[in-house]
Amino acid sequence: MIERIKEEYGFKQASLESKHQLNTEKGVKQICYWEDEACLKWHIEWRDNCSVAPYVMMNRMLRTNKGAAYIEKDNQFISLHDKVPIEQREDQEEKRWGEVLGLMIQAGRRDQSTFSLPKEVMGNDPILEQANREQRLFFQTLFQEGNRRLTMAKKLAKSGEISVPKMDSFTELTGSFRGHMLIVQGSETTPEYGYQSFKTFLKSWYERKGEASLHALMNELDEKATLTSNERKAIMATVLIPDELDTLLQERTTSNDQPFSDLIDHLKREWDKTQSFASALAKWLDAKKVTT
Repeated sequence: MIERIKEEYGFKQASLESKHQLNTEKGVKQICYWEDEACLKWHIEWRDNCSVAPYVMMNRMLRTNKGAAYIEKDNQFISLHDKVPIEQREDQEEKRWGEVLGLMIQAGRRDQSTFSLPKEVMGNDPILEQANREQRLFFQTLFQEGNRRLTMAKKLAKSGEISVPKMDSFTELTGSFRGHMLIVQGSETTPEYGYQSFKTFLKSWYERKGEASLHALMNELDEKATLTSNERKAIMATVLIPDELDTLLQERTTSNDQPFSDLIDHLKREWDKTQSFASALAKWLDAKKVTT
């Protein structure tokens, strides 16, 4: 494979540091392996559309001597990328990340679908069989609050459906600075419709950096993408979806040895975090006349 890569990309020297890292006379390169050519082609276009030099750049596919964005080898598709050293720049994070998110919202508009909001939070989940009386009362209150959040989401959307874009997963989104340029590492996963992982990214940002930073991030995003009223409502409706219980059930499936009371404590913390995050985002959206 090394000789093929040297020939295709014009390297004079190349050696494998690991399966995913290549040392060359032109610097260290990241190697990505793709099983699905259609998914790879989508990511090529996505990363090209989500880059604006000189301040924001996705880890785009390096081109071969013939201008191709990837090569095929042993029934796999291989792409090469520059490997960027990590440099933190707290002073420009909101501005640059806001630009990235705005570019992604813009690119996602090219392919949209309809997402149906959950009908209701059911109060007869089998997990209640493991709960004592106090825990059952807690879940009953939780189900009521969850349905209240769903009602608010549907009121915002004015229906049980929202229009959502097709985007890369934000769950695996990472980035680092090279000088004043933010280099963003995209995923290698199948693109998805909806704002669910976008919500997770924003919530994590809020928990790490606080309300003022979240609002600054959203201002930069909005300046780049100019969110429509329907997009703002769809984002807020997604935030209101009470999916914390789904997370609890998944953790219960993978952590059978964990005490049930610990899982409930975790659920309480996550529920409170979502409430706080939703309130902070609603303040920003309220200024845009969305939540009224």
